Amino acid sequence: MLPSRFKKLCTCFTSYQDIPAILLLILLYVFQGISIGISASVPFLLQSNYRAGGYNLQATFSISAWPFAMKLLWAPIVDSIYVNFIGKRKSWLIITQYTIGIELIVLASRIDDWFGRDPNKAWSQLGSHHPVDIIPLTITFFVLTFLTATQDIAVDGWALTLLSKKNVGLASTCNKVGQSLGYALSFIPLVCLESPDIPNKYLRRTPIADKGLITFSGFLYAWGFGFMIFNTVLVIFKHEKGSKLDGIIRHFVKSRLFSKSKYSTHSLNSEQTSNKNEQTDGSEKVSLLNTYKTIIGVIQLKPVALYLIMIVSAKVCAFGTYTATNLKLIEQGFAKEKLALLNLGFVPMEFILPLLFVRFTTGPKPLTSGLMIFLPRLLTNCLFIPIIHFIPHFRMISNDTLMMNNSNMTTLNNYTTNNINNNTIILMKDKPTYSFPLIFYAIL
Repeated sequence: MLPSRFKKLCTCFTSYQDIPAILLLILLYVFQGISIGISASVPFLLQSNYRAGGYNLQATFSISAWPFAMKLLWAPIVDSIYVNFIGKRKSWLIITQYTIGIELIVLASRIDDWFGRDPNKAWSQLGSHHPVDIIPLTITFFVLTFLTATQDIAVDGWALTLLSKKNVGLASTCNKVGQSLGYALSFIPLVCLESPDIPNKYLRRTPIADKGLITFSGFLYAWGFGFMIFNTVLVIFKHEKGSKLDGIIRHFVKSRLFSKSKYSTHSLNSEQTSNKNEQTDGSEKVSLLNTYKTIIGVIQLKPVALYLIMIVSAKVCAFGTYTATNLKLIEQGFAKEKLALLNLGFVPMEFILPLLFVRFTTGPKPLTSGLMIFLPRLLTNCLFIPIIHFIPHFRMISNDTLMMNNSNMTTLNNYTTNNINNNTIILMKDKPTYSFPLIFYAIL
């Protein structure tokens, strides 16, 4: 028996008929989060390898994230132009997800070369063989983000018809939970397991020098095929109302694959019953021009304009500070793997908090809770300034970095000093590695 409080929480935001739709939406958003996490790992890798360059490469690569901020420009195209035979939403989902899978597979064959790695060493430092080719990297990930943003538009639109009117507000919760899970499944393993540090310290009995558990290219290959397999399953087994292609596929599956099983007479028919919950996806087909006119009219509404101002302010003040702080931490010697593991600790909160606050975000005043948290969130950004400034006072040289002078070998206490003698030799591969006290992790 579930606790009565948990039962009340469940009944306040959903009904049993919406559970399959909720699970499907979360899964679709998980795959969005995977491509987002892969893109987010590149700045960490660039920043942690001093041969890869400086903030000029970061600035160039940041262009690849623009499509998510600009997706409103082509959202009317996704909403207005589609193939009736396939379905309004699946027309774009099929194209984007197959293309993302193909792009990840192609990218896997080129990524090490663009990173400037040694062809014979999959885990070598970025820029160790030749300078990082930031232009093709930026273009490729720009296209990946564009496809992911287009997929996001299609899924957001589909959510409005998959969910009942009572629970349509759950679409944003599914978005947050799914993207957070997908981000964790891609970003954290890629940053932590691609590096040899975490596997050697925590996962291997016998450390292997300069070898991680996974390679960047292998990770891309795996998820590239994963996208294509998931999309194929989606095409075959998920029905969209009004799609003639779905009817043909369902008839084939019923007649050829399950002709002698009870599934053909029970499960497929029950799926038709469950899909009655799916509402008609809009009325008549609206022209592209009228769709753009509608968007312009909506933006001019005062509540929408105020909401846009609030969202832009939050992103500029909060997200920009968060991103810059991560890069500065890595620059000052904080290991990217440990930073990713810190983010892992917040993943459960990404799931729990939306479920706890869903009763406040689906009511008549959904923005009230967001506005209450907005000001404290901005104030906490001010704390990042002293944290970054005082990092040199917290960091301690790791035992992996040693200094040898004329008489003996001593621990290098401060690599940032400028008065190193001529007869001092620093024994390290790249730059010193630092450790930080527990109090610094608590502050973060």
